[in-house]
Amino acid sequence: MYKICIWTSTVTHHLSDFYDALVESGEIDLEVRYFNRISQQRLSLGWEDKKCTKPYEKQVSTFEDALESLSDFSEYIHIIFGNGYVFTKILIPYVIENNLRWINWTERAGAGLFKLLRENSTLFKIFFPIYQRLYNTKFSQQIENHSLGTFVSGVKAEEDYLKKGVRKEKIKHLYWALNPLIKSTVVPKELQSSRFKYNFIYVGSLSQRKGVDILLKAYSKLNKNEWGLILVGKDVSNGKYKKMVSKLNIQDKVTFVGAIYFDRVNEYMSFADVFILPTRFDGWGAVLNEAASIGMPIISTDECGASYHLIKNAQNGYMVKAASVASLLQAMKNYVESPDLIQQHGEYSFELSKQFLPKANVNRLIAALEIWT
Repeated sequence: MYKICIWTSTVTHHLSDFYDALVESGEIDLEVRYFNRISQQRLSLGWEDKKCTKPYEKQVSTFEDALESLSDFSEYIHIIFGNGYVFTKILIPYVIENNLRWINWTERAGAGLFKLLRENSTLFKIFFPIYQRLYNTKFSQQIENHSLGTFVSGVKAEEDYLKKGVRKEKIKHLYWALNPLIKSTVVPKELQSSRFKYNFIYVGSLSQRKGVDILLKAYSKLNKNEWGLILVGKDVSNGKYKKMVSKLNIQDKVTFVGAIYFDRVNEYMSFADVFILPTRFDGWGAVLNEAASIGMPIISTDECGASYHLIKNAQNGYMVKAASVASLLQAMKNYVESPDLIQQHGEYSFELSKQFLPKANVNRLIAALEIWT
């Protein structure tokens, strides 16, 4: 049995199923430590303010508190999420100095740069290669020289570390893994008066980074008499998107649902037909797991980490160019012109999603440990 402690920022429903699966495997003696509190921004988006209720999890407030929370600290393999937090910048040097076994777990790089560039996709593509060469070289050397290895959430994250000099044998994939959503027959009240035969749906914050403006512009260009558009999530744009909808003259075809609790996502997805995540940047994008698990065709972008794993072009959806209205429009047209693709692609999504369930992730983790240890 492997003794593992996972160090991560906050309690999240996106990982709790995976942690439970690790315990249920019977091969992992698990501890999980959270070193931050969930932000008000996340809570306003419908995230649950989950507390530490499982035997294996604890909230820690200081580094000393963290050390004391594990009586046999040195016996664990420490899986440390990210490296940019104040806490991890203390923890990682500590485990290196004390010759402890540790593994990094990370998404693709660049989120900070993207935000610094005010979420401008064109500038990001120009400066990201420079950023890759200059940023985090020291940390990559720490992984290469002192860690058992690094878990990456997909090929985009793997590319980052290969370019920074980490050997391929020290890199293994470990994804965001959720239990499947349950198909719902409940029709949310906001959608009960819908007059459309088919619906595209987006779930997430209504923001520049998520590409909601690109989605609205593409949708406005469709010959879509039978297709509505449902936007689920908190509008953080100060009303920009409602104004855009009026300007594009599609106000009678777009439904703004607002923020919902995470455990109601299945109701809205079950009502709709095709899921779209038009993001300009996402490290992974766990909402694609949810859409695939409920059997939906998926459209997302080449700047979403999960797209490279949960989308097979023309089989269960389409990966489009980020920030491109024309590219997204063409993918949407495929379903408008051939609605029979909805069921066909949805069935493929459902089968594909099984590779990203918690038990599959447990197998990946154990296989990596067998090699690295």
